[in-house]
Amino acid sequence: MLYQRNLALGAVRASFAQIMVLSVACSYLFSVLEMSCDIFSNACLLYSDSTPT
Repeated sequence: MLYQRNLALGAVRASFAQIMVLSVACSYLFSVLEMSCDIFSNACLLYSDSTPT
């Protein structure tokens, strides 16, 4: 009985750890995406400024 409860607790902890890792990975991915978008838009602004209209 106690063993089964510990097993269930372990499974819950494992899934919680998985969720935590996933959310951290997602936020990292989003920040990288945001950064590359900023770089891209800055490059576009620089390019449009440097080209004679």
